[in-house]
Amino acid sequence: TTRCGSADMSQAYDLNLHGQYRRVAVGFGGNFKQFGTLVGGRDVGPQPFTGYREGAWDGNLRVHLGKTWFLKLATSSVRQLDVPRTDRSTAADFRLFTHQDRDLAYVKVEGSSGRYLDQFKTLVSYQRQREERARYRIGKDRIEWENDDVSTLGLLVVGGTDTGKWSRLVWGMDLYLDWVASDASHEKISTGAQTAPDGTFRGRFV
Repeated sequence: TTRCGSADMSQAYDLNLHGQYRRVAVGFGGNFKQFGTLVGGRDVGPQPFTGYREGAWDGNLRVHLGKTWFLKLATSSVRQLDVPRTDRSTAADFRLFTHQDRDLAYVKVEGSSGRYLDQFKTLVSYQRQREERARYRIGKDRIEWENDDVSTLGLLVVGGTDTGKWSRLVWGMDLYLDWVASDASHEKISTGAQTAPDGTFRGRFV
């Protein structure tokens, strides 16, 4: 599908595909969006620092392993580029989220096997979130860069056991491990020269 907007000259494109063959089903989807400067009606006029770009996609594979057991592999990603901080930007001092990225991938197995395992699910996942910010301070001839990167490895196990007519036991565990990285730098607008962190400024989480 395709959509367009006149107020901000926006464009949006979507694509979805699905298929199945015997015990295997697959799916894929994606979209791309581009937004220009928003123009208000009557006497409002152009509203600066409102345009940005965005893309997203996902895919999955589901396999029937037999009886009540299934395997699923899935991934999804989102990208946003040059998103302005509209509320904190002026022509002489403006801020952008130059990159906002999110990636997720996981493998899941679920099913059941008799009374003592009437429900079971285990999932292993990996997620990454990255954010890069830039503040353009024109009067100081400087761009202030910040970058945060978080990766998360996850494990989930959930099970159920039928313990009798009036009761049922549900058990499980989850575990998550994070890796966090953060850095900052300054760049001169006129020359492009960059200054590495020297202890006087640094990333948000470091």
